[in-house]
Order: sequence, then structure tokens, then C-alpha cells
Amino acid sequence: MTITLTRRTIVDNIGTANHPVPRHRIATPLTPRAVRQQMLAAPEWLDGEKAAEWLEERRHELAGMLTPLDLLLTDEEAWALERYIANEELLAGNARGSNWTGERVQTSTAHIAPLHDNELDALEGHTAFRRRLGQTARGVLLIFFAQQTAMDGAPDERQAASLLGMIGGRKGGNWWRAVQHCAAGLVAMGY
Repeated sequence: MTITLTRRTIVDNIGTANHPVPRHRIATPLTPRAVRQQMLAAPEWLDGEKAAEWLEERRHELAGMLTPLDLLLTDEEAWALERYIANEELLAGNARGSNWTGERVQTSTAHIAPLHDNELDALEGHTAFRRRLGQTARGVLLIFFAQQTAMDGAPDERQAASLLGMIGGRKGGNWWRAVQHCAAGLVAMGY
């Protein structure tokens, strides 16, 4: 039996209905903050009154463009989850650094740079917060990390819920509520 894994892409319309501006990105459970902000920003060429009308019209469309997790989370919770995922990527070794050699190098070390002290401090704080999390919260965030980084073979909502002994429901609603509960816990801890 052969299993073919493909990454689903989303086309975000960051313009208006009359002037669509599509952008392709990998479908993730949590829409990146920069994309969410761009979805809510009015184009620069609109003046104040027309921009307010455009934004009000856009808010009705936004519910269909955001994921179920986006709709559950507050801005603070979404930002905490994004920081958590970024720090987990640094710990996993997926950090990307600039090539300061000034020449094209065909080795694997071309994109590796030492981490800055600020990043090391952030990682130290991240690991301290991660130790304070309960076992279930760490499990939920680990599976969410796999989903958010679009790892091949990452479980979908129902599979993730069953891995942790939850009843997933038809749309995986319990799973997204579990992720939202973990994000609320991160915010409450001051993450």
C-alpha cells in the first residue's frame, strides 16, 4: 500500500472583490499573524470613510476565510501559540540564518548562523514554561506543532483527538477547543 502525502494550499484574497490579490500559502490550522493583519487592513489607496466601509464589508467575508481555530482564539492566544511554535522550531533545529560569506557556497553550512543572545534567552524562557505545562498540554502542543509546521504525516483533527483520548466529533471541534485551552493556559502563565 502506498500513501501519498500532499500539502494543501490556500489562496488568500487580500484585496477586494473587484480587485483580488491572491497569495498562495500552505494550509495551517492557525493563520499566521501577518496574514490575519493583512486581511484586516484596508488598501492604502482608500481614504478614511471608504476604508471604514471596506473593512466592515470585509469582516463579513472574514469568517469564511479564517480557520476554525482562528475563530476560537483571541489575539493574545494566537500570538502565544505563534511564539510557542517559533521557539519549538528553534529547538528542533529549523532556524534559518543568513549567509554572511558573500559568496555562493554549496555546502549545508551556508544557511547556518549561531543564535543571537536574545534568541537564546527566549529559548531558555520557553523551556522553563514548557516544564510548567502538564503532560496533556505538552501532548496537545506537540501535535499542534506537527500540524502547524505542515509536517508530512501530521494527524488531522480527528486523529489528534483520538491520540489523546478525546472524542473528536465530526469536525474535530473538541481538538480545536483543546488547543484553545492550551493557548489560554500559555497566556495565563504569562508566555
